[in-house]
Amino acid sequence: MAYSRDTAGGAGPRVGAGASLIDSESHFDGVFRTSGDLLIEGEYEGEIHCDGTVTIADSARVSGSVQAGMVSVAGALLGEVDCVGRFEILASGQVSASVISGAIIVREGAFYEGEMRMRDEPPGLAPREASGRRGASLASLRADADVAAAEADDAPPAAPRSRNGRDATPEPISSEG
Repeated sequence: MAYSRDTAGGAGPRVGAGASLIDSESHFDGVFRTSGDLLIEGEYEGEIHCDGTVTIADSARVSGSVQAGMVSVAGALLGEVDCVGRFEILASGQVSASVISGAIIVREGAFYEGEMRMRDEPPGLAPREASGRRGASLASLRADADVAAAEADDAPPAAPRSRNGRDATPEPISSEG
């Protein structure tokens, strides 16, 4: 899948004519800053600070940290991503990274390994900081659930309640009479 400066493989964001380009014959090592878009077709190592869209073409290999408005990956990305808008991994994309983004799209056939977090909470959900779960792994959530279940097994059974909320346990019958 070849990218051009006019289209980003058809499925990803468009790359405008004024975009910065690291072509397939280039290797860049360092810090890259741009207020426009960036199209990477070659190799990149370091930090990217881009106000626009970073497009990583299928021939590209990027290692480092990316801060951008939007990111589209058709090649390989290893590192950290902080994306204000949409982070998209196209079918040919291979990503191993920690990602924070406003929206995340992973196309069928793409490879992803790492941690993904949404930038903002969807309406109606409690903030992650309040629940203490920001960045909690699935394994730690399962372990917490297992501990809670074990504690519930050790607790004495709750007394049955009547409809009015009072204990429904009958009084013991005394033999004195």
